[in-house]
Amino acid sequence: MNKPEIRELLIETTRACNMRCAHCLRGEPETRYSSRTIMKALFRNISRVSTLTFTGGEPLLNPSVIRDALDVCKAEGIEVNSVFIATNGTIADNSTLALLREWDEYTLSSCYDRNWDRYVSGYEEIGQVINAVESARAEHQGLVLAISGDPWHEAIPERNIFALSTVGHLTTDKLMDYDSKLVPQGRAVENFASDDLNSGHVLNYDPCYYDDTADTDRPAIDSLYITVTGDIMPDCNLSYDDMDEISHGNVLEANWPEKLLNLQIAFEQKGGN
Repeated sequence: MNKPEIRELLIETTRACNMRCAHCLRGEPETRYSSRTIMKALFRNISRVSTLTFTGGEPLLNPSVIRDALDVCKAEGIEVNSVFIATNGTIADNSTLALLREWDEYTLSSCYDRNWDRYVSGYEEIGQVINAVESARAEHQGLVLAISGDPWHEAIPERNIFALSTVGHLTTDKLMDYDSKLVPQGRAVENFASDDLNSGHVLNYDPCYYDDTADTDRPAIDSLYITVTGDIMPDCNLSYDDMDEISHGNVLEANWPEKLLNLQIAFEQKGGN
């Protein structure tokens, strides 16, 4: 089969975190980090990514693997339309900001036929490039950052918010108030009453990834979550404890996309939805 396209790829850069939020769905932090080896095994087996999310833990505590992912994408020529990072806003040093700008440039460049050796001049040529970038921003291509802000997060330097706003599109998607219902996983279950939890939230444990298991010429995976060890998960809203009990394969295995496809076919043949 051909290499699959992934519409939503979520990479767990680390399970470490420098905050201890009472509502964290992950549970207790762990000193575990993803690696360049996992990034190579992952990206060398896919064709393109619509949205790439770096998550954790606090994803920016492991900038080296965010760099590794960028290096492999560049080397393999993998198109990535947008990158999303939800951060607690505590990390905004110059080296991290420079890395995020590189990701922003790389993803924005996929919005048109880039040629870094080309020179442009005049209102028409320069305008075409500017319009392409503006259109991409309007579609939330490029780098999108969300600072987690809610009643349970610790205070962060105001300067960090301004600094992070210089490297991409800063969104308020991760801002919550006391009325927000919490995912019933991890610390949220331990620290909050049932009325505070989203009882209607359904977690997905089924090995259903491909849109069409019969289409091996242009295979497409809707959503894929990769843990720090390379394990493949079906849902991004699982606690670490649940993740350690579930695995639908590992990207370090040879031909993991085909194995994942076969797993889904077997599941569906047994009557799975």
